[in-house]
Amino acid sequence: MKIISIDLGLTGYVSILNVNNNEIFVEKTFKIEIEEKDTKILKDKTKESKAVVKNQVSFIKNLQIISDEIKNNNDIEYMCLIEHITTRPFNSNVSSMSLTDTSAVFRCIFECLNLNYLIIQPKSWKSYFKLTKDKQLSKSLYYELIKNNILKINTNEKNLNRKILNHNLIESILIGVYYIYNQTQLINSNLN
Repeated sequence: MKIISIDLGLTGYVSILNVNNNEIFVEKTFKIEIEEKDTKILKDKTKESKAVVKNQVSFIKNLQIISDEIKNNNDIEYMCLIEHITTRPFNSNVSSMSLTDTSAVFRCIFECLNLNYLIIQPKSWKSYFKLTKDKQLSKSLYYELIKNNILKINTNEKNLNRKILNHNLIESILIGVYYIYNQTQLINSNLN
């Protein structure tokens, strides 16, 4: 079984984990593909529309990457995970809309490719690992999982052993690990 797990946002990441004989391998990670798009905004009927360049999640580029992944492994079952994002106090409306758009793009990709997917609540996976909003705790857990040989890194992804990694990348991996341990009942005393 392979897990495609996503930590959303314009700085978000996608991780592909492989579960084999009760071992978890990080096979591939990639930053969510973004593209600049000219967006016309109509302010009112009397003014001309003005084009604004806006960063948006690229449906086509992300579809291609995920499509290539499953095309090369068409005999493997996939479960896709998208972290649920809600509006938070002090987030701008634009920021909240961008996260919602990102979620919709990936739900469409998974529907197009006929892949099963689940929406994972941040509270669920973070409380499972006893994490708080402190991103350093996520990083510490990630390195602990590697150190204890619970999480293994594909040889092509050796940069994942570095000490300085983006928290979005780490959290996309931890979302997948949460699903594996919680849903497939792989119990490991090091995690509890």
